[in-house]
Amino acid sequence: MKGEKEMLLRRTTPVRVSTKTQQPNKKKAESPVRKWVRVAHLWVGMITGLVVFVVSITGCLYVFEEEIRAYTLADFYFVAPRQQAELPVDVILQKAQQLAGNEPLTQLRRKEYQPGGTFQAFLKNGQVLALNPYDGSTVGTLDYSEEWLNVVQKIHTSLLLDDAGEKIIAWSTAAYFLMLLSGIVLWWPKNKKQGKRSFAVKWSASPKRLNYDLHNVVGFYAAWILIVVAITGLWWSFDWVKEGVYGLIGRPSFEERPVSQPAVASQGSVAQFPLERAYRHALTNRQYVRQSFIQLPKAEDSTATYRVLVRYEVPRSLLRNQNTFYLDRHDYKLLRGDLYQNYNAADAVRASNYVLHTGSMFGMAGKILAFLASFISASLPVTGFLIWWNKRKKKKSEMRARRNDETTPPVSHEKQSRPPLA
Repeated sequence: MKGEKEMLLRRTTPVRVSTKTQQPNKKKAESPVRKWVRVAHLWVGMITGLVVFVVSITGCLYVFEEEIRAYTLADFYFVAPRQQAELPVDVILQKAQQLAGNEPLTQLRRKEYQPGGTFQAFLKNGQVLALNPYDGSTVGTLDYSEEWLNVVQKIHTSLLLDDAGEKIIAWSTAAYFLMLLSGIVLWWPKNKKQGKRSFAVKWSASPKRLNYDLHNVVGFYAAWILIVVAITGLWWSFDWVKEGVYGLIGRPSFEERPVSQPAVASQGSVAQFPLERAYRHALTNRQYVRQSFIQLPKAEDSTATYRVLVRYEVPRSLLRNQNTFYLDRHDYKLLRGDLYQNYNAADAVRASNYVLHTGSMFGMAGKILAFLASFISASLPVTGFLIWWNKRKKKKSEMRARRNDETTPPVSHEKQSRPPLA
């Protein structure tokens, strides 16, 4: 009887149920500034993503344009060296003009880093003639306007849309620079635990998490190189960037190019082969010479000059070392010589912006880093889009589940009556 009474008491004693509901762990609310940065990062990336992808891919290819051309166009750039004197540059120009007919010549170029380099005569219509330096014969012709690396360069700088494309590239580069900065802000870990996960990619994670790490972690490492690439790109895009730099470090030594003086009938005879003399003079320290350019004056501009530019590969120098000489178009007198040894800070920045942009300032290692950074840059719009798409799908799934819960009828939990105890 005693046992039956205890069992009866247990069944009839009401069970106290806590009315307090357990609150799920809530994440710390995101600050308004960080939220605004996140939204801006997303939609600016959506708008400029395709341009960033195209510019980054073409940048990857163009980093090694010198090596690619040296390999694919070796027979165009060089002939077998001979034990004889080369023809004067003036004679090479005459032969090139004869081959070009009525098409104007714009410049001569030559690879100087090994013997037997041909002279490449550039025509106004985009054709290039390679001339043998020993006899002036034609080694080959090239349609430079259709050459694939030149097309890559045009896509990179203008999307093949001329002035409109250059403006698109300019403003997309400015937006990209801000996106890199905002990306670093969003990457910045909120706490120590999150910080440990922010420096390494979890390769064994799910595809969604792996994609997130590729965008967040790998993008963080590449951002520091890409910021330099973006700034050097802005140098060509906006004059105010140059003016801002000059305001900090001073102006270049020579900003205005010299002009040819009006021709004088009694100016006297001109020395034989004047361009050859200027060209050979420019090749001082030939052991360091990399490439030479002779820019020809336009026929319709009486004040234009001959410009002889020689680039050097000086050991233990990070700058783009080049000497430029300006010659009067009428009497071939030297008007000015800009020597890299006399560069001030602004001259060095202006001359070296290209090699910093491509990474070649730091040799092959710099080019490889620039290539990898550009490749990662091309992946960022893709991985960023996938992050947004996955979150969008997740939100839609949660909303669908919530609507299903609201439309599902409640289940009855009424207790069934127990039979009386015997």
